Amino acid sequence: MGKSRKSRLVKPATLERGEARYFHGRTKILDDFKKLLGRAKEGNSGTSFLIQAAPGAGKTVLLAECGRIAGGRGYAVAEVEPSWFLDLQTLHK
Repeated sequence: MGKSRKSRLVKPATLERGEARYFHGRTKILDDFKKLLGRAKEGNSGTSFLIQAAPGAGKTVLLAECGRIAGGRGYAVAEVEPSWFLDLQTLHK
């Protein structure tokens, strides 16, 4: 018997980059986001946002920028696991 080979780690085609070192563009989207944050605060209510686009369009970077903006305005920003949406008690925590 020969030596056992180490299995190669295969990376997925798309990798999440996370925050970008420098963020630029998406001015209209971010302006709309800021307005919606203001409306939620004025109405003393919550809201949800959906970021939807093709792979590689920059959703993760845009989401990180939205989190930075919201956090800078005093909002609590949380990162959730997709599976949490299947269990409301876990999501609530």
